[in-house]
Amino acid sequence: MYDINFKSVKKANRFYYLFFIVGLVFLIIFGYIVFSTVARKWTLGGSTISHGMEVSYTDDNYKPTYYYKVDNREYSCTSHMSSSSRPRNSNVIIYYDPKNPSDCLTEYETEGIGVFAIFLIIPILFISVSIVNFYKTSKTVKRLKDLNKRGKLVKNLPYEIKNSNVSVNEVPLKQLVVYYTLPNGLTAELVSEIRYDKRIMDADGMVDLIIDEQDPSNYFIDLEINRLSGNLPTDYSSYQNRQ
Repeated sequence: MYDINFKSVKKANRFYYLFFIVGLVFLIIFGYIVFSTVARKWTLGGSTISHGMEVSYTDDNYKPTYYYKVDNREYSCTSHMSSSSRPRNSNVIIYYDPKNPSDCLTEYETEGIGVFAIFLIIPILFISVSIVNFYKTSKTVKRLKDLNKRGKLVKNLPYEIKNSNVSVNEVPLKQLVVYYTLPNGLTAELVSEIRYDKRIMDADGMVDLIIDEQDPSNYFIDLEINRLSGNLPTDYSSYQNRQ
């Protein structure tokens, strides 16, 4: 049994917790706007066509006010949505409450909801990516617990550092690369999990490896791994870095 540091693996979840929270917040905001507007459209009950329009311009956005008649009485309905493009159609559908015709919703708003519906894809994507990575981390921890029981410890292997395909603030996170000679004489290139921690990695230093030599794809690389019962002389590798 070895002192595998599962915390270094679980730190990936901290990175994706932020994705999950941001995605959830925007999903609630956009979802509320979309579903409340759609629900209001269908509960108002009445509809008519506007016969005129005025447009105000504030903060670089256009906001239309439409005029419509119900029972020969004129009402106005100002859109709660604005746009950087000036509305051109003055004849749109106005949804209103027959008991209170001034309670209204414009077709301009319901069309704009389509944009928010598309935006729902973004927070859903954030949440989906987070859930997938939570699952991957859980599987990795489970695999390492099994590897901890039957893997071979190899200490003091030279390593290289490579950029991963994950970046934080446009700075790529790192991975460790070691070259390990298997019992069959072949040399395998082993790449570590993405390093989400801020530990300093010295390119001239050494790392430790636990590997299942019956299944070389099952391994774990960390800056330091030790036997719980004390390391053995045979745990230390004399492997030299490739020329």
